Amino acid sequence: MDWLIGANSTCHLVVDAPSVSSTHCKVTSANGQVLLSDLNSTNGTYVNDQRISTATAIGPDDTIRLGQQTPVAWRQIERLVGSRLIRIGRTADNEVVLPEENVSSHHAQLLLDADQMTLIDLNSSNGTFVGQPDGKIARASVSLNDVVYIASHRFTVKQLLERAGATSPRQVARLHRHPAVWATVAALLLIAFVVIRTRSVAVLTPDTNTEGIDDTEQIVAEPTVDPMDRLRGALYSVVVRSAASEPGIRIGTAWAVADHKLATSGNLVLFLQQSKNDFPVVVVQNLLDANETAVIGSTVHPVCQENADRMAELGEKIEELRRDFDALTEPPQDESGDPGESNQATPDPKAIEEISEQILDLEDQWFVAAEEMIHCDVGLLETAGSPNSDAGRFVLQAAEKAPVRLAAVTVVGGAFPHDQSITTGESAVAMTKLPATIDALVPRQADGVVRPALLCSAEHLQQNWMGAAVLNAEGEAIGLYSRPTPSLQPDEPPAGDHCDIAAVERVKDLLDRTK
Repeated sequence: MDWLIGANSTCHLVVDAPSVSSTHCKVTSANGQVLLSDLNSTNGTYVNDQRISTATAIGPDDTIRLGQQTPVAWRQIERLVGSRLIRIGRTADNEVVLPEENVSSHHAQLLLDADQMTLIDLNSSNGTFVGQPDGKIARASVSLNDVVYIASHRFTVKQLLERAGATSPRQVARLHRHPAVWATVAALLLIAFVVIRTRSVAVLTPDTNTEGIDDTEQIVAEPTVDPMDRLRGALYSVVVRSAASEPGIRIGTAWAVADHKLATSGNLVLFLQQSKNDFPVVVVQNLLDANETAVIGSTVHPVCQENADRMAELGEKIEELRRDFDALTEPPQDESGDPGESNQATPDPKAIEEISEQILDLEDQWFVAAEEMIHCDVGLLETAGSPNSDAGRFVLQAAEKAPVRLAAVTVVGGAFPHDQSITTGESAVAMTKLPATIDALVPRQADGVVRPALLCSAEHLQQNWMGAAVLNAEGEAIGLYSRPTPSLQPDEPPAGDHCDIAAVERVKDLLDRTK
């Protein structure tokens, strides 16, 4: 798929600058690579100060300019490639087909990314409108409940998204096979038991060849186990204590992936490793029967560890530069705290500009490191032994099929309000469920593996979901919860309506590394 960049409002990324042509260049994602191509622009497209004439692979370390004066940040490219495009029009090649005569062949399109939805009119004959029939737009940000008009035809944005799910051939096939995809969270969880297995199953490398296998041993007691108990039995609350006799503090969720192995967030594991002197006792409490098992080891994905260290290093440099910036720009104070008289020279504007540019450059590097860390935000906990109960027999099966945009998923775990983390361990933690939709698939430049970004309720910000499992409609794990998606504005908190997850492929990778 191609994403257009240019000055025209019909482009997916609009860059309004004198040196930018109407349709200046395009970005293509293919075979794990992001390619940039110039579209016969007047002032050219540059990568690392070299004008390009053919499709050129780009990444986080490349400098991209439209003409020689207008930079485009890598984060804008990455966000664009992770977006979803829904085309609306009269002809059959659109995701939303409206066969009415006053609708243009390619009338409008919805651009969805992890932060917002944008409705774009494609120079249609009869216009695209938001809010009212006279609210004609060329391009506008919209939300799910906004009313829009395609020519004279009224829809909510949510209805258009639902039509996209029902008219795309791939979506039709998926809905036909799995009618519960758009059902309630309860329905999704009721079918989760299909892929919850006993520990005797090879969890992350499923083998469908049953020839020569003694089925009697593998199905013992399965008919008597409630499906929801199977799901709870695979989920654990991670608890730390300053001493064995002290109350516990819940810090997140883990879920069984193999014998004595639980998957969780890499950042949670980093916290455990950095706080082992303060919290030497680490246990996991099963959500089915509250049985506790000691954690005797932990491993974090090396890419997560590497970029966490990188972020800490960059953070120290940024803080040091900010102190230098403050020293240059803030007036000296007398003993009363009021600005005093000073014979110091006026701050050098060039020095201030240089420090500002250094801070911005380091912040860009910090952002890239954070994205890399989230891609691989997985860790493994090793337990001393499985609890002596039915709960210890269950694991979650990894999804075999790649996730698709707009698919319904469910985040399951032992989430809890941030101010209610203290636990005595006397009763099982309640299983919590968060319905969500895959809103974007964000590829990692280094290997092309995508991590889903989820659209969910903003209320989830009130709880700690770290490490929770993310299940598809078949009940298979597609990844684990990492964080609420941060705002693109550094000083603004997350809106809460999106969250990032690490793909289950990272869990498989880490399991392979620890064999």
